[in-house]
Amino acid sequence: MIRAPRHDGDFPDRALECEEAMEDAFLDVFDRLQVAGMTPEQAADELIEAAANPDHPFAHDLRQIAAWAKQAGWRAAEVGNGIVSLAENNKRSVEANRKTERQIRLAWERPD
Repeated sequence: MIRAPRHDGDFPDRALECEEAMEDAFLDVFDRLQVAGMTPEQAADELIEAAANPDHPFAHDLRQIAAWAKQAGWRAAEVGNGIVSLAENNKRSVEANRKTERQIRLAWERPD
């Protein structure tokens, strides 16, 4: 589940801590999309769309994460911002991994 804030009220890095608290649940959704047959790029794109569009087929999964986070004591605004940030950072991570894989492949293909 999603852990509660360390303190009541405002504190430094509260928004970041909220995002970190939701990360495992978010990545579980990302992993399930891949198990269902999507590439990492497709899954990341779908979650970006779901974070922006409440009518998206996978928005329900993100709303569930948001509900758990709010039950744990996180504020609605920081939960919403955190989910968007998780989706954006996940997309960047997938892109960076793909770029690194290409660079490694090219390095191995170079003749000595």
